[in-house]
Amino acid sequence: MANTLKFGNGQWATGNGTALAYNDENANFKPLPFDFTRASSGTVVNQSGLIETVGSGIPRIDFLGNTKGALLLEPQRTNLITYSNDFSQSVWLKSQITQLPNQITSPEGVQNATLIANTSETGNHNLSNNLGNFTNASLAVSFYAKKKDNDFLQFGIYNSGSKWAAQKINLATGAVLGSGNSGFHNTPSGVSVTDVGSNWWRVETLFTASLTSSDEVFYLAPTPTDSNPTGNLGLSGGWTGATTENAYVYGIQVESGVSYATSYIPTSGSAVTRVADECEQTVPDGVIGQTEGTFFVDVDANVNFIDGARAIALGDGTYANRIILNCSSVGTFEIYVITGGSVSYTVVTDVSFNQDNKVALAYKSNDLAFYANGVLKASTSSVSIPSCSNLYIGTPEEAFSAPSNNRYSQVQLYNTRLSNAELAALTQV
Repeated sequence: MANTLKFGNGQWATGNGTALAYNDENANFKPLPFDFTRASSGTVVNQSGLIETVGSGIPRIDFLGNTKGALLLEPQRTNLITYSNDFSQSVWLKSQITQLPNQITSPEGVQNATLIANTSETGNHNLSNNLGNFTNASLAVSFYAKKKDNDFLQFGIYNSGSKWAAQKINLATGAVLGSGNSGFHNTPSGVSVTDVGSNWWRVETLFTASLTSSDEVFYLAPTPTDSNPTGNLGLSGGWTGATTENAYVYGIQVESGVSYATSYIPTSGSAVTRVADECEQTVPDGVIGQTEGTFFVDVDANVNFIDGARAIALGDGTYANRIILNCSSVGTFEIYVITGGSVSYTVVTDVSFNQDNKVALAYKSNDLAFYANGVLKASTSSVSIPSCSNLYIGTPEEAFSAPSNNRYSQVQLYNTRLSNAELAALTQV
């Protein structure tokens, strides 16, 4: 197999504006730098399992649940919480609750996590933040939480009309206990509770205001064990409370107008925007096969996708000549081959985005095959192959606006059309 480009597989070299791939054909080890852009800082989980902030233009290699690491590419997002980890500020309101900062080590490895605890045995108890006025808006909420004395934590949104939506979780097990709403808001959806180490959980969910505009308020509230998770979630209480109802919290984030949460964006006085990641390369002659070739990618493609977002693509920098593996509107891989401005081949496969996939696309004139996880998923004997010079990893071609939301563990490029047996072996899980 004439492997002409290797990227990842535990071998990462990054710098300002670059991520290196390699060519070790004929035992001649040559670096092949990708152009990487992100005009802002961003956070990532490093090899020690801690949240780390990397500077503008530095690729993010994420090690969450992956000891070899993966290139993290995300769309542009803004954290609306102006103080994401300083709950002493006046934007954070306390209703019969106290906050004690810097109590234990947070997921970034610094002693800056806050303890929130009830101060009364009656009435509502919550830590809240007024997000502002939203009309029919979706709000992706995420934060980190850890148990102290109490197992249970409730969180949600409400407005001045006492309309609310809420979720409740168990901080001892990570279990989602229930959700509720009062009609103005839709029931929270897509809740995810992920173990990030040291008994910390990252919690993510989506709230949607379903009627007219209103100021939306996000809240957190430790809750008692006897609170019904589906019948008593409104406005964080009305229950009998105790000071032993408490929890550690860190890194609260709210993103508006989106369908899923992204990596943590720290703030300290104003909303902060993380710009989209982009990664592409104009490769040297001979690296991309002009008449035949194969690309392979090991990618954890997020089920929360953008329709048309690229997994990987070859092209010449225009719309006229492209070989694309992207996300379809039904959440599966889709193949497009465009030659001279005309679609030469397209198919929607049944390979889902909500898992780690090893996939390979091999091509030459009138001979294309797509393998996923060791199995042939699409093929054709009628296809015209375009001439391509650029490789795009999770990045749209010129002027296209559907960025990736994926983690890339490995990419390989061959300048020959591998055999079907080689494709099956290459993508075997």
